[in-house]
Amino acid sequence: MRNPRAINEKHAKIIENVIYCTAALSLPNIFLFFLYDNNRVMNDIRFNQVSVLAAILAAISVCLYMLLCRIIRGKEGALLALLIFWIPFWLFESLFSVTSKYIAVLNRIALLIFLIMVIAGAIVYFRLSNPEIFKNKQAFRVLAFVICGLFAFNFIPELYNYAYVTAQVRRTTPFQFKTSFTVDPSLPSPDIYWLHMDGMLGFAAVEKYFGCSQDTLKDELKKRGFVLNEDAAIDAGSTYVAFGMLLSPDFYDRYLEAHLLPIRHLTNSDRMNTLTHQMRMDGLNLHLDITPNLEIINAFKAARYNMAFFADLGHYIFAIDNNYGGTFMSDRLSNDLIQLLTATTPLSITGGRFKRAESVSVPYMERFAETRSILRETHEELMIELLTTAGEARLMIPAIGLGMELINTLSIPSPKLVYMHNLLPHSPYNKLFPPGTPNEVDKMYLAQHEYTAALMLNYVDIILWHNPEAIIILQADHGIHDPVDHDYMAGIGYTDSQIVELTYAVMSAVRMPPQYGGLTAPLDPRDISRLLVNRFVGDNYNMLYYPIETSN
Repeated sequence: MRNPRAINEKHAKIIENVIYCTAALSLPNIFLFFLYDNNRVMNDIRFNQVSVLAAILAAISVCLYMLLCRIIRGKEGALLALLIFWIPFWLFESLFSVTSKYIAVLNRIALLIFLIMVIAGAIVYFRLSNPEIFKNKQAFRVLAFVICGLFAFNFIPELYNYAYVTAQVRRTTPFQFKTSFTVDPSLPSPDIYWLHMDGMLGFAAVEKYFGCSQDTLKDELKKRGFVLNEDAAIDAGSTYVAFGMLLSPDFYDRYLEAHLLPIRHLTNSDRMNTLTHQMRMDGLNLHLDITPNLEIINAFKAARYNMAFFADLGHYIFAIDNNYGGTFMSDRLSNDLIQLLTATTPLSITGGRFKRAESVSVPYMERFAETRSILRETHEELMIELLTTAGEARLMIPAIGLGMELINTLSIPSPKLVYMHNLLPHSPYNKLFPPGTPNEVDKMYLAQHEYTAALMLNYVDIILWHNPEAIIILQADHGIHDPVDHDYMAGIGYTDSQIVELTYAVMSAVRMPPQYGGLTAPLDPRDISRLLVNRFVGDNYNMLYYPIETSN
């Protein structure tokens, strides 16, 4: 007859092993799902994608646990060593930020080597010494339960949210983009250049909050034929939402406006959480539905315009060629999760330098060297001025790169629509200061704004040198919108209403030569695409604020 006590002890040991293995599986994913919850809105990281990574990390963790059990010869030591491994793995970048303040010569590779040595030393110590702490079996069982509990605390709400949103997605799409356009071949077909000044504040906001007159910039733009909207504001709050607002009028009128209006008083984090949740409920993906369906692109494509659309959105890159082809990065798994991991783990050693699109993989300086002789022959004075302006700052390479991209579009046959995404004015605002300088918005924004404005005038002159009759739009998508900057601003006394105002205030100026109808008043940013399409494609949109004009 079998001994009941032995059977109970065997069962207890099996249960204990299961608990320890479950803790080992859970340990890396406590941090993963915590990061997912804090980043899923703006990065659009999907639950099923994170779950794949979680399964991989869990498998790695349990294998490490089993290996450590054999090396240390005990579950308790193995669990503690595993804890020592995963905590610095997920907090690597935070540890580096703290230690580098006190040890100036420390770099990430040295920190990684040091951490590996600490972990290896702990494993050797646990094996040889078998510390007294390991004899407290009950404490380690509690630790295993706590680890499992922390994982459940981070995982179960995300699982519920995913299941709830998936079940609630409406089968009837409540949004739509305009895809067919009235085309009037009798309308003129000018070249159109849209310079997307990402994150650049408008004239009035710079004067009000930074005490710097914008008269010189305004005068220079007016000399070049621009009509300025000095108080322009749009409540997009992010680049992706601004795309839908500025470049897809039907989508804005039929869907986006109704969802933005009730939340326009909120600061950006709350706004984006609310808006993105609503979009998910409606089956709309902020990134992957809005950007491939830009109405202005399809409208001018219908009018047989040649296209040059360049936008680096951090997560993926457009490089649309003359035939509306090119590359479109839609692999959200690799880009978003890699971005998340490189911001926290030892993957930060790579600097996040992952190849994303063939069309943008050639370094700007290499591309510049290849075409230097052509530039000297055709745009010598303008490029010398551009290089002089850019040469004093760490922004030189992206400034030259944008100028190169712009010059390359000059050879595209007319009529053409050129859309250039300029990230130079975007946060962080310490780009003109020594590396590591804290990003203090109130002290740094103005320098970057003035630098960007000087380059912007150079880009305008390059266009006008090639085509004095070109239509040019200078339009920002948002102002100071980063939550980190908002926290800093709140800490130095800015009110919520001031922060919201600085989020919505945007650069906006339009050059519309008289032969193409000119402008009788400044354009609201939401009317720019409508006016362009109505005047040069056909009567397709109702104007929101500008007098309705569908032809010359």
